Amino acid sequence: MRTLQSLFLIAITLLVGSGCNFDTLDDKSKFTLIPGRTNTLDAQFDRPTADVEAAVRATLSTLGTITEEKRLPVADEEVTKNVFTARINTRHVRVSVKPSKESPDVISDMRIQAWTKSRNPDLLIASEIKLAVYSALVNASLKQTSN
Repeated sequence: MRTLQSLFLIAITLLVGSGCNFDTLDDKSKFTLIPGRTNTLDAQFDRPTADVEAAVRATLSTLGTITEEKRLPVADEEVTKNVFTARINTRHVRVSVKPSKESPDVISDMRIQAWTKSRNPDLLIASEIKLAVYSALVNASLKQTSN
């Protein structure tokens, strides 16, 4: 009976423990105490990746501090993604920008991950970043049309 209880406890621990890991946008793994909850927000913009990267850079610089920026190859594609790592107050933020599969020259895919100091997901900050990037893209296009 004791071995059955031990096996049951080990099985539950493995089940909960495997659901508490999440992958970051720069292909690392993190641990959180909330299993199965997402911390990622996706967006698509009809702008080239250079424009979206500039808007992300400006947004993250305004809202917080950019701590790292790196280019990583995408596994099944022949493109690279640009991953920005930033801190906004006590929040950790990662933003990935890459060309879309549909039309790589015109459409960009953006993924935003945000979590608190204790690694709990924070979709409110992620949605604020998404709206701020959209606003920066609109302002940039308005400046181009007024010139």
